[in-house]
Amino acid sequence: MTAGAQTTGPIIRRLNRHDLDPWHTLQSQALPDAYSKASLATELNSDRSRTWAVVQGDELAAVLLAWRVLDELQVLQIVVAPPWRRLGIARALMRRAIE
Repeated sequence: MTAGAQTTGPIIRRLNRHDLDPWHTLQSQALPDAYSKASLATELNSDRSRTWAVVQGDELAAVLLAWRVLDELQVLQIVVAPPWRRLGIARALMRRAIE
């Protein structure tokens, strides 16, 4: 699937446990120091973690991982799949995170 293959646009939603394998694959391909799958699972279950995904159909296009610490949001990871880069997806994720 390519970035413009479907007529409906991508959606932003919270990550869930079903996203663990695709998230691990995406960030392993894009980042030199990717988190282990166990670390990602820990983040999904942590009260301080905030995670959002951009999905198109069943494709995980992007992920944002952040920690909520008091009244601040510390962004730990933003990763966008290559076909989805330069389309404003990371910006949309940041906007959602600070809402």
